[in-house]
Amino acid sequence: MFSHHQLVARQRAEFDLASNLQRRLLLLQGGVAGLGALSIFLTHALASYLLAIASMLLACYWTYTAIMGRKVRGQAERARRATLLIEGLGDPISPSEMRNLWAGFAAPDSAAQAREDEGYYDARESPGVVRLVEMVEETSFWSYRLMQASARAMWGWFALSVLLAIIILLAVQVADISAGQWIARMICLLLTFAVSFEILGAALAYQASSEDLAKFGARIEAVRATDHSLADVLMLLFDYNAAVEGAPMFVPGLYDREKDKLNALWHARPGA
Repeated sequence: MFSHHQLVARQRAEFDLASNLQRRLLLLQGGVAGLGALSIFLTHALASYLLAIASMLLACYWTYTAIMGRKVRGQAERARRATLLIEGLGDPISPSEMRNLWAGFAAPDSAAQAREDEGYYDARESPGVVRLVEMVEETSFWSYRLMQASARAMWGWFALSVLLAIIILLAVQVADISAGQWIARMICLLLTFAVSFEILGAALAYQASSEDLAKFGARIEAVRATDHSLADVLMLLFDYNAAVEGAPMFVPGLYDREKDKLNALWHARPGA
């Protein structure tokens, strides 16, 4: 039977894999926007056509990567939910459910072994609803700040992509080019706009999630005031899951960049 520490390691490895796929997605988005910008400077018809084809191929790979990323991220989130219940309540899920969960992991065993950390959660209470609230408090503390930082990064990336799209649009209008080249550039323009709307959706989702998570400090105190009513605790858990899973993964590399600062803030909070 797999231990809950192994499950935490699996969860972290799966999130790492999802983050790597998201990094690839961002690079592909940048590639599509970059090819669109490059189309402004091409005057040769064949080069314009090849650029449009390259943009479409990148867009197809971007779509495939997005589908795979959602699948891996969904499995990581499923493991995170199981971890909160097992670590928090101390009530293991059934062997059949655990096997089903384990079978869905895509990250290699070596990645999971490297992520084992028995002190990953800072909760100190014995298993039960009080410990579960502690764990939701800790995870929401981190998630709120990482969502905020991700939103800022995405708004900046969105502004840049819109600027590129506007430049391409203006270039298409004023350029003295053939009909075929005009169509090729319009393809690049439309794909750049598609990237822009995808980034806008991510920015809005990060923003909405951070606003929902901002309320969790007061809600956790209210739950403690009710002597940890089980219904209130479960509502808190469900709402946390909805807030986090409603947004994309944090911007790749952000967790590693911010973890020391956030660890210090977490341990310096009142009542720590």
